[in-house]
Amino acid sequence: MPTLFQGLRDADPARLEAIGRFWDVEPASSGPRERAAELAAAMSNPEAIVNAWNSLAPRERSALTDLLARGGC
Repeated sequence: MPTLFQGLRDADPARLEAIGRFWDVEPASSGPRERAAELAAAMSNPEAIVNAWNSLAPRERSALTDLLARGGC
């Protein structure tokens, strides 16, 4: 299974921008590899994870919980 960084590194710039907006991460660099590293670091922060989870609607939380219960597929 790829790491978070690897998954982000392979994402297109528009997806990285959308992910950055959700996680409230302003890009400090313009290169996709550097941007992916910034996002991976921010998304690995326990406080940021709690904030992201709390910002989800109940249906979104339910969908993620179901996805995890199915092994992420």
